Amino acid sequence: MQREDRSLDERETETRILQAAQRVFVRRGMAGARTQEIADEAGVNRALINYYFRSKDRLADAVFARVAGTLFPRLMQTLASDLPLREKLAKAVDLEIEMLSQNPFLPLYVLSELQYHPKRLKGMIEKTISLEMLHNTVFQKLQRQLDEEATAGALRPTRAEDLMVMLMSLIIFPFAASGMMENLLGLDAQARKEMMERRRDDLADFILRGLQP
Repeated sequence: MQREDRSLDERETETRILQAAQRVFVRRGMAGARTQEIADEAGVNRALINYYFRSKDRLADAVFARVAGTLFPRLMQTLASDLPLREKLAKAVDLEIEMLSQNPFLPLYVLSELQYHPKRLKGMIEKTISLEMLHNTVFQKLQRQLDEEATAGALRPTRAEDLMVMLMSLIIFPFAASGMMENLLGLDAQARKEMMERRRDDLADFILRGLQP
């Protein structure tokens, strides 16, 4: 019984550290976050963070896996569904913008991992979704819908991979480039938030208009 209680305490402590790290990453970004601030936020000794996660990088990996484990399966389920194409894109946009609004540090983390640790990032993604499902189910479903729209004359012929790249870039870039948008365009946090809300409403139609013949 005592062993089970201790194991439960350990899981609760680990979860509290992950939640605290996520909040600090939102405020500071992963690069600007400090382990001591995360420990203070979690109400634990800094040594406990090292005990559970060994380093800030591993803690960042764990936070990414936690968030990705929530977003990616829902996103894949949506894209593989039988929803009409416009409705499917709108729902995918809503899911991604909602998650990135809550975790704006994610795009820069992913870009950094893609540059320095691409194999590690791939391994973490594979723990949350099946890449086989992505290629054999999601892409095939999207391709069939795109082909049907092209046959009907509503859209020009388009590859599913191109649509996914377009979707991801249009959603992710404003979050990844928030500093540039503030410094060059004068968009503060509130203005960026309002812009993303507009994109949430309009982006699916914007993409489909761009694919019209």
